Amino acid sequence: VQIRNRRPKTAIAKAAENATPEIAALLREIDDVTCTLVEEYPDSPEAWDVIARFHYRMTEVDDAITYWKKCLDLNPDFAPACQSIGLAYLETGKHTESAEYFRRALQLMPTSPTIAVELSQALIADGKAAEGAKILRENITQHPRSMAALAMLGHACVTLREFAEAKQCFLRAIELGPDYTNAYDGLVKACVNLGEEELAKEYAATLKLKKAQEAEIHRKALKKHDDAENIRLTMGETYVAAANVYLFHDAPKIAERCLVRAM
Repeated sequence: VQIRNRRPKTAIAKAAENATPEIAALLREIDDVTCTLVEEYPDSPEAWDVIARFHYRMTEVDDAITYWKKCLDLNPDFAPACQSIGLAYLETGKHTESAEYFRRALQLMPTSPTIAVELSQALIADGKAAEGAKILRENITQHPRSMAALAMLGHACVTLREFAEAKQCFLRAIELGPDYTNAYDGLVKACVNLGEEELAKEYAATLKLKKAQEAEIHRKALKKHDDAENIRLTMGETYVAAANVYLFHDAPKIAERCLVRAM
């Protein structure tokens, strides 16, 4: 207990000080679990990944990035940290840095169906649509049913003013996922630039309908929002992740306690 009292306060521990009693108790519990994990396995990137993901879920992005960089200090080839830092930078608008980490992740996991799409998104946002399109075309040969890759290639082609290919990409994405709203938005732009005004109007009407449906779903979700329930779900996921680390380090009894608590 004395050792834990002397441990530096994480951003989550500080947040607990200003939370309601119920939420504060939940935050302190899982903060203790993740801190204990990295104290027991300080040289394990898998352990630091757990505390990073917990902080990221709680929107403590800077701290999460710091922990993921600790993972890479321990193992430069730890691909989950590369991908996670890439996502964090992408969401905060640091596209050049994001692409750098996605590139590292893709080198480590070249057959990943998602990393190539994420890298291409960062490149397109960074003004390198041609490079992003090339990566996506290669990815689609490996994963021809990837809606995300097809739609992202469509957006790259719109940026490159290759509207005929963009249209085909969006149509294929919609064929695979009729409710993929993002593809309809790009399809409207492609049709307008191809001079297909009637088609553009039809797709624009569908896009408007789907956006209204999404807005209604979002409104209902906000109405049901429960902070404590959301944190409990995060706790469950974190306990499962911690259990996997304990199993990795041959500590099945502690892993079992984590899984029981997760349930």
